Amino acid sequence: MLKKLIKSGKFWTVVVGVIGVAITIMFYEISNKTREPVYSVIKEPTLIFDKENASSNFKLISNDSTIINQNVYVTTIVVWNNGDLEIKKDDIRKEIKIIVLNQGEILDYKITKQTNPEISKFNLNQKENEILVDWDYFDPEFGFEFQVIYAGTEETQIVMDGYILGAEMKKVTLRPTSGFFKYFGIIMLIIQLFLVVWVFKDFNSISWKYYLRQSILILIGLSSALFLVNKYFLSGYISPF
Repeated sequence: MLKKLIKSGKFWTVVVGVIGVAITIMFYEISNKTREPVYSVIKEPTLIFDKENASSNFKLISNDSTIINQNVYVTTIVVWNNGDLEIKKDDIRKEIKIIVLNQGEILDYKITKQTNPEISKFNLNQKENEILVDWDYFDPEFGFEFQVIYAGTEETQIVMDGYILGAEMKKVTLRPTSGFFKYFGIIMLIIQLFLVVWVFKDFNSISWKYYLRQSILILIGLSSALFLVNKYFLSGYISPF
């Protein structure tokens, strides 16, 4: 049955059609250049001051001498241009900024890393309870990492907002970086492809039941390998740092 399918003209018509569609999509993606400002939380909010458990003799005071009566958290976020085009000041439709949701207050902030600092010159400027992002050059793969200390509750969130010509600032998930499973998936995929060739090299001399059993085992292994390859190589975003 499998042999007849392989020799069938319809089978190869479908294969050629799928390949043609894949090539069309690939060329479209290559030619479709965009601006893509994105950000990702690389260190979830960590409690650094617990007002409930703090000593009554201990007071936390902000820069304007106001006593802070909320918990204090710190978080780290990375921002970068994941697109193919430079983001220019003329492209700004809505300023890129860092804002606090759910009754929080920004206490302190600083840029901890940035790509090509002598060229990009990213800078943060606080305006009331928002932080505006400024730069000289925001080329593809240019970005910065910053830390924010804020007062609030567990529901308080630090998010980014803004709109650039054709693209809205969006939150993304970074690709996992676990070395073992990353390369294990590649090794598994190579082994499975080798098994396919090895199992079917004597197709005419062995019973179809043998091929059915081997095909099921190969399919299971191949699915696992493709899952790992997709998770560690194809899904998620890669930080410029």
